[in-house]
Amino acid sequence: MAVHSFPTPEPVELIVKIPHGDIEVETIDGDESFVTVEGTERQVEQTTVELQGRKLVVEFNGRKHGIIVSIGDFSLGGNKLRVRATVPHGSSVNLQNAAADMDLRGQFSSLDTKTASGDLIVRGDVEGKAEVKTVSGDVHVEKIGGNLDVKSVSGDLWAAVVGG
Repeated sequence: MAVHSFPTPEPVELIVKIPHGDIEVETIDGDESFVTVEGTERQVEQTTVELQGRKLVVEFNGRKHGIIVSIGDFSLGGNKLRVRATVPHGSSVNLQNAAADMDLRGQFSSLDTKTASGDLIVRGDVEGKAEVKTVSGDVHVEKIGGNLDVKSVSGDLWAAVVGG
């Protein structure tokens, strides 16, 4: 496991690019961002976490192994990579993955996700627009202040409030 912390007195643009696993993002009051990366020792070593100006980038740079089939906490074909990030309220989020479940809690300025097979749950508010692309994943969002653009081949969509 690797834990990273960065001084972030203002909201950031969080970018997470991993092949599979779990992504959890929470917004908080505060002037520091935290990122925890869990997985095998090799997965953790091959995942970079950097603050580039206002961009907080988490990216897996290792070899992407075939398809991962997950049943609960059990994975076939590889070990799960888990990224947990805590960022200031009002941060934007850009998540890209092949097969990762995404759980977001808090207040975000915007949201952009791309996944082949991963569920997205947003518990909280997205002030602006939300763009979600998934081949086979369920989408559950509470409140989107702007437009909600969802492209899906197979998956359920539930949205409580969409302002745009």
